[in-house]
Order: sequence, then C-alpha cells, then structure tokens
Amino acid sequence: MGFIDNAKRTLWEVVGEPALTKAGLYEPADRTYGRTDVPFSPMEKRLHDNPDVTVWFGKAMLDNGKDWSWYQVWEDKKAMRKTGRNADMIFVHGTGVHSGTLASHSRRYLDAGFRLIVPDLISHGYSTGTHVYQRHLDAYTEGLHAVLHDVAKRDDEADGVERRRKVERRTTFMLGLSFGGLVAHMYALHYPNSLREEAKGEYEVPIDGIIGVGPIIEYSRANVRIPWFLQQMIWYGDTYLGLGRVEVIVPHKKCLDKDPKVYKTLVTEDKRSHQGAFRVGHLLCIHFAAEMIQQRAHEIRHPTLVQQGGQDRVACHEAAINFIRDVSATDKKMTIYPVCQHVIYRKAKTEEEDLAGRVACVEDNVEWMCER
Repeated sequence: MGFIDNAKRTLWEVVGEPALTKAGLYEPADRTYGRTDVPFSPMEKRLHDNPDVTVWFGKAMLDNGKDWSWYQVWEDKKAMRKTGRNADMIFVHGTGVHSGTLASHSRRYLDAGFRLIVPDLISHGYSTGTHVYQRHLDAYTEGLHAVLHDVAKRDDEADGVERRRKVERRTTFMLGLSFGGLVAHMYALHYPNSLREEAKGEYEVPIDGIIGVGPIIEYSRANVRIPWFLQQMIWYGDTYLGLGRVEVIVPHKKCLDKDPKVYKTLVTEDKRSHQGAFRVGHLLCIHFAAEMIQQRAHEIRHPTLVQQGGQDRVACHEAAINFIRDVSATDKKMTIYPVCQHVIYRKAKTEEEDLAGRVACVEDNVEWMCER
C-alpha cells in the first residue's frame, strides 16, 4: 500500500468515520474491521483439537444492541469430575493482544478443574470496535460483565433453571495480565455488587477473587517515559481536535522484556494482535484508569492477589505495593518473583528460570484459587 493510500486510510479512520458515525450518517459494515477473518493462533488450534477439552464460542451483546464481546470457553470435564471442582476462571488479556494468548498456559488451570471463560476484550480480537481504541475503561469492564452474564444465562438454560441468584452461582475468579490486571481490578469498582457477600445485586454474577499478574496500576516512571511535548499533543489532540484514534507511541516497547523476541512473538508475529502504536485515546484511557484505581483502591473489597516480576520495568512496584495496602479486603496478598520481567507468562530460556518464574506464578495463583 502506497503513501497516498495509507494517508487516505488514516484520514478516514481518524477523522471521517468518527465524525460521520457521531452524526448518525455511517455504520461500519464489519464492526470488527476485518479481525473476524484472522484465523486462530496455532496454539489455540492445538487446544481446540484436543479431544480432552470441550470448546465452545459465544457472543455477548452490549447494551447498544450493536456491539458484542466475543468469547470462548474451555473445559476438561474429566479433570472437573476428578477434582470435584465447580468453578470458573475468566481471563483478561493484556492490551493489543487477544484471548488466545492463554492457550499455551491453559493446561494447568484445566487440570485443576476450572472452566475457563476466555473473552477478547472490546476492540480486540474478534470483538467489535476500532482495534485497541476505547477512550474510557468502563467499555472493557462492560464487555466482561456481558460475557459473564451470557455464560450464566446459558448455564441456567442448560440446567432448566429460570434464573439463579448470586449466592447459588458457581465460584468465579477473574485473572488479568498487565493491562488486563488493571481492567480486572477496575471491574471491582464498576461492579461492587459482584462481591458474593454484598447484599445488593441479587442476580449479579459473583467474583470470588481477583488476580492481577503484572497489573498496570501505574507505569514505571523510571523506564516508561513519554516526552513532555508529546504528552501535551496527546491531551490537546484528544480534548480539542477529536484525534483519539491517532496512533502515536508504544510507551513500554523497549522495556517490555530484555529479549526483543518476546515483543515480536506477542505482537508482530501474531496477526490477531494490534500491529500499530498505542492510540491517543487508549493512552489516556490507561492514564486516567490508573489514577482512579490508586485513588479508589480502598473501595475494593474482593479477595485480591497481585503477582509481579522483580525485574518488571513496565509496571511500577511501588504503586502495586501501595495499591494492595489500600485495598479494603481482608483477604489480600502480593507476591514478587525475582527472576521475572513484565511478561511473567512466557517460557524462560532455562528450566531453572522457568520454574522460579512462570511455573511458580501459575502454581501460586492456581493454589490461591483452589483454597477459596
């Protein structure tokens, strides 16, 4: 595609489409912008082909009646019978990637008897919306809420039950990686009635524990830096010019991991992941959500586990420590894994490092959920 074609496409995406859509003069024919045509990742395909794993797919419609959050559900019924576990784990992936990133780590959760609910966040993967663009984080939590209720409705229909109350529903945990960790903890603020012990919200789907793995409570100020002039351009561009969709920068690209192949594997080699830079609106979405989660951490009463790499150069350790201190839940814990960087869920080059990092982290959060 030539320069002129790229310029036309960008102008339409950034200015033309938002203006016409806001005026009610245009609706995209494909609300996923072509992402539905991208095939599953090889690891997803291997999981889907596993005869021991039951897989099904769903779309949870949002309140506007136009957009949806796509999700898949994985379960090993033999493991569920063996463990006697009747519990769900909903996975919240990081920014720019998709639900399939859990596939290579799913076996331990399936063996523990958990049913895995694995959605693509709104504006990611097979869910609707301009790729990785939401100005406000509540769009992401709304999508998760819709998915949980869609699965709950299907469960009730399958069991011939009209509508279960919160206290009667399956034990459910929410686990988020990186940006997904921020989204998961924000879910507790946006849906406080999801606490099982809360008297309000009789028909809410309960969340019995939230796990943030390398959550972006705040970016590391020492390593993730956006130049002052660019910060001003981002603010004014969004506030006064409506340029929220403009791609500008990946603030943590160079400090995601010491091995550049990690970013390449997660993003550039995965066609379902976002290939461009972070958009103006998405950067502001993260910024204001991080501010809010720190200011309102004391409102969170859900059982909380935070896991962070000791060598994480993307997420701020101090902010995470202050966050877990401020959370009002009596059941809360933070664990730091000295050998890990930001992408804890990656296979290390040596067995020793892998056992001390990724494997230990997964084992710890599985144990934490099983204890509850």
